[in-house]
Amino acid sequence: MEEQLPYRNLSRREEHRLIESAANAVKSDFPNPARLGCPESTAVIAIAQGRLSSPETEDIIDHIATCSPCLLEYSQHRKRYRIRVITKMALASAAGLILIAILWRFGPTYLGQRQPPMAKDIISAPLSATLDFRNWTFERSESAEPYNREVPRLTRVLVNLAIKLPVGVEDGVYQVELRTRSNKAVLSSAGTASWHEGAETLTTTLDCRRVTPGEYTFAIRKGTSAWRLYPVIFD
Repeated sequence: MEEQLPYRNLSRREEHRLIESAANAVKSDFPNPARLGCPESTAVIAIAQGRLSSPETEDIIDHIATCSPCLLEYSQHRKRYRIRVITKMALASAAGLILIAILWRFGPTYLGQRQPPMAKDIISAPLSATLDFRNWTFERSESAEPYNREVPRLTRVLVNLAIKLPVGVEDGVYQVELRTRSNKAVLSSAGTASWHEGAETLTTTLDCRRVTPGEYTFAIRKGTSAWRLYPVIFD
């Protein structure tokens, strides 16, 4: 079955365009007091929260950028959404600091009782690897032609994986599947994507020690959106 391309969400550039328009649009020639042609508030909220994915997204964005009431509504919802995100991040950071304090207080006693790591534990420690798919701007269906560019390779180990994704991929939690050429999932995991060192980077951990050498596909998606497919070869 052919994978479907997802509709594009609001990009950073589009959001910047809205924000830059805000200062002038409120005082502009687009007061629209009768709210003619305005989208539903639910659509404005969805765009402000980066959740809207539909063919009408572009038209709604264009309307917001030229409608003073809608632009004000968008700005208010966007501000509330960012406050919620920052609050969640602050709470997570506070929890991390508490954990560090606990480890600092009780960790030395516990570590003093630990035995030196066995050879098996050392061998099982995960390695780190990076896959760069920033220039892979398409999704491959099962019936696609063979790849016309060099496919990245991985070693069959327990690996902490950093996957650099194409421009336009958003931050968030993603499902990750390793699939065979026949589209059968052999490994699954979850990872978090965030902007890091000039690229949207998805980090996850996979135990690839039992993977058979050959060609595979990384299938990645956020929530219920369509899968994004990227090739990989295991040696």
